[in-house]
Amino acid sequence: MPIDYTIDAQSRLALIVGSGRLTDAEIVECASRFRSDPNLTPDMKTLTDLRSITVDFSRSGILEVISLMEKTQDQRSGARAAIVVDSEVSFGMSRVWEMRVHGQVDTRVRVFRDMTEAHKWLELNPLPP
Repeated sequence: MPIDYTIDAQSRLALIVGSGRLTDAEIVECASRFRSDPNLTPDMKTLTDLRSITVDFSRSGILEVISLMEKTQDQRSGARAAIVVDSEVSFGMSRVWEMRVHGQVDTRVRVFRDMTEAHKWLELNPLPP
């Protein structure tokens, strides 16, 4: 699967990792499973690693995930989500996501090019590998 997640309840961290070609359908499917996972808590931090993807998703896919986030935002009130990317295209699409989410849902989203900076912003201690 090009994108999947794990939840570490003890460290209160959700890790989403994408690899290969990533489509709208795959992003929406993963987001749907993630947002409905009973182990996901409102204050859990999310680290999304998209450094190994090839972008094949669109603005409409992003908007569909944001709509899902709006419908389930009571499950994530006040959460922080960091997205780490390494390409210009991924950075641009992720920034669209960040800007569209701002003010629409109660999850704070930031995009980073550096994993260490994302860890710092999420205040992860100790830092995961």
